[in-house]
Amino acid sequence: MATVSTMSTHALAGRGIRTTLLITGNPDTDTRQVLLEKFGLAPLKNYQVRLMERKLGPFKATFRFYWQAVRLILRAAREEEAVVMTRNTTFLPYLAFLRGFGIRTFFETHSYHGGCDLPGLTPRPKQKWMGLSMQYGWMERIFLNRCSGLIAITKQQLELYRKDFLNIPAIVLPLGVPVQPVADKDLPKRKNKTLVYAGRMTPYTDFRVIFEGLALCKDKDIRFLWIGLQDAERERMEQEAARNGVQHRAAIKGWMDHQTLRQTIMENASVGIAVYYDSFYTSYLVSPTKVFDYFGMGLPVIATDIPTLSDILGNEGLRYKPGDAASFAEAVENLLRDEADYQSFQKHALEAAVDKSWDNRAARLLDFIQADRKTAGPEPFPS
Repeated sequence: MATVSTMSTHALAGRGIRTTLLITGNPDTDTRQVLLEKFGLAPLKNYQVRLMERKLGPFKATFRFYWQAVRLILRAAREEEAVVMTRNTTFLPYLAFLRGFGIRTFFETHSYHGGCDLPGLTPRPKQKWMGLSMQYGWMERIFLNRCSGLIAITKQQLELYRKDFLNIPAIVLPLGVPVQPVADKDLPKRKNKTLVYAGRMTPYTDFRVIFEGLALCKDKDIRFLWIGLQDAERERMEQEAARNGVQHRAAIKGWMDHQTLRQTIMENASVGIAVYYDSFYTSYLVSPTKVFDYFGMGLPVIATDIPTLSDILGNEGLRYKPGDAASFAEAVENLLRDEADYQSFQKHALEAAVDKSWDNRAARLLDFIQADRKTAGPEPFPS
């Protein structure tokens, strides 16, 4: 969430909007250095990152952080029009409070906590009675329709909210690509014949299909690189590679900062992969940043054929049947078979990187906010 919030708010500032990101952390941190080293983002005069504590002594106290944020927002609203966005469900009651002061508020949802399903898609697992997800769901039911608008990251996610209870303006904005010009000499090469998965292992990552698919590839020069695993996960994946007899063709590496990650991928990889199980979460809610990063590096993509990923991936790569290692292997070999076809996929990936950049996303978001300003003024706080 911190990465998405940082990239999206920095892009808003790049559009000339004075923007402040309020986030938990050590207030003494040099945020300009973090922006440059961790995210590769240049400081902007109209962009500020405010790190604030959320602890009282040894205890976690999120309300402390939230009330600090409210005070700063109210202070800023005295000087100029303020618009507030959050990705935290637990901040929704505070948004309702700010709405009473004529401040427009928007919720950018990264999940869904209700009980609805959509026809033809994997049904939602049964929720625990009064579990955390159910509590978030009730909080959204009570407060979300008091916001000025909702920003969804997938079409399926918005359809769920609409079916459930949403009656405020809404827009679908997938995540963005941190575009940096890629010179022709730096573009990934087909001849490397290396698949890359960038990111941590999640309960939804279908790692089995990677190693089984790699073993099924007739071209034994095809290799695999996983970047971003913790030590325990690395050991587990090395064992999985050995179990499938591809340990000599699989390299498992730990976390890297964004700049090193980018350089490592462009120098070594040929194809970016996004492999997920077919589940409620992946079919409705996933918008993986890794796919957008692949586009930005000119990397063709192979992804699971599920609704959310199919909406993102067009001519930039190929899809395979969920859970089908043979289908995965076929997609890999088809993408790497011909240089001309590979370069065509690569060209479309670079075009997608421009279209789906954080900057273009920020432009669409500002249009959405501006439309709300024209059609609906601030509502009084409910008595």
